[in-house]
Amino acid sequence: MKKDFNKLTNGPLAKDDFDRNGGKLGFLVETFNPLAKVPEGAKVHSTIGNICTVVADYDAVKELDQDPNVIRIEYSRPGGII
Repeated sequence: MKKDFNKLTNGPLAKDDFDRNGGKLGFLVETFNPLAKVPEGAKVHSTIGNICTVVADYDAVKELDQDPNVIRIEYSRPGGII
């Protein structure tokens, strides 16, 4: 299976996974510093230190994946999103 994201620690996820779940999925994002720029298509729900919960579409996760401030991205199961 093609790997769409490099920093996703519990993938792989593909565009089809987003489409099957209403276009957006939940993630934990670990950063070196708090997210200064949140990509369009993403919403930060909470932040504790350098970890934040984010609901994002495919393009926003691609942008986060390429952000040098982002250490890792972890997919959250749909039951864990508030």
